[in-house]
Parts: sequence; structure tokens; C-alpha cells
Amino acid sequence: MLPRLLNLIEKSEVVSYCLMNYGVPEHAWKSWDLVKRKEALWLFPKGFYEEFSGEYVEVQGLRVFSGKKYPYKVTFAFASMFEKFITEGVVELDKELARCLLFRKDFCPVDNELRSLKRRYFFFSYQGKLLGIFLKGEDLIFSQVPKKFSAQLPRSLELGNE
Repeated sequence: MLPRLLNLIEKSEVVSYCLMNYGVPEHAWKSWDLVKRKEALWLFPKGFYEEFSGEYVEVQGLRVFSGKKYPYKVTFAFASMFEKFITEGVVELDKELARCLLFRKDFCPVDNELRSLKRRYFFFSYQGKLLGIFLKGEDLIFSQVPKKFSAQLPRSLELGNE
């Protein structure tokens, strides 16, 4: 399937979703286009995609969402790109839960503070540093920490080894 730009309605859904769930304002998107390819949305500088005629979007763009249809799952690249705009959907974790998610355990128990959160993807931080994404389920949370951080960050943040 060849990549294609999202139409105005599709992009509007994504922008609204990001505003409601992560606080990313509409103006943060003004210089970006979103391109749909297979099971992801890719971010391109506005107007660049029209000049790009190849099939290899991965080489030129930044994958900011995963999934086949709306609502798409945000990626850590999204967090990195829009971090200065993200005001919602970030949970500061204690040391124990940060360790659990950083070491990519199959699941981590939800404490009383997290239990009230609705089921969806959240960004998490430890000591003010954005570390990754987790899916909050009924009584468990599932880690979406980038694999490259699983070894590096625990040492950097003095979270120790498993």
C-alpha cells in the first residue's frame, strides 16, 4: 500500500485526540503533515511529502503513531517531538513502578493512585524525565518503554538492575 496524506477530517480527529488526551494544541501541528502507511502514521514537514515520490517513508519521516485505524497509539517519537506541548496524560512514577516499567516486565500492578485513571495510553516520567508509554488496563499496566532505554536509563537514574 502506497503512503498517503491524511485528509482534513482524519487529521482533525488525530489533532483533537492529542489535544484531549495529551494537551498538544492545534497550533503545534501547523507545520506538519501526517502520512498513513500500513499500520502507522508518519510525521513530515509541511509540503515535503508532496515532493517525495518513493515508497520508503520510514527513511524520510518520523513514525509518531501506530495502528491501523483511529484512535492510533502514540509512540515515544511522538513524545520526543511534542514534549514541550504535552501537558496531559503524563504520570510521575515512584521508583518501584518506574523500575518495573523500565525493565519491561510483562505487567506491573496498578496502585490506588493509578486505579482511577481510565483505560488508555499514558506517558510516564521519573524524576521529571519522560521515559516511555504505558497502557493502563483494569488492574495492570503494560510497559511500552523503548528497548534501547531498558538498559541505559535504569543506570542513569540510579534505579539499579533487576
